[in-house]
Amino acid sequence: RFLRFRAELEVGKKYQSDIQAMLPRVVDVLHTYLQSLEMEDIENPSSLLTLRSQMRRRVDLVVGGDRVHDLLVMEFVVN
Repeated sequence: RFLRFRAELEVGKKYQSDIQAMLPRVVDVLHTYLQSLEMEDIENPSSLLTLRSQMRRRVDLVVGGDRVHDLLVMEFVVN
């Protein structure tokens, strides 16, 4: 089984170039987090809110707390 995931970061214009430069680190931290999950953590539809908040917290740690307004989940498919 695998997870297909896509997200976008909502960033103010002031920080767009800074965040763009940090995207490899953001992708790495999200990839590492998602790989650490068990299938039970992913399969429950109600767990998406928890997963989203955990991913957002990790993004904030990488880029700085006030730079990203939101993490928008665009695709989350478990096959």
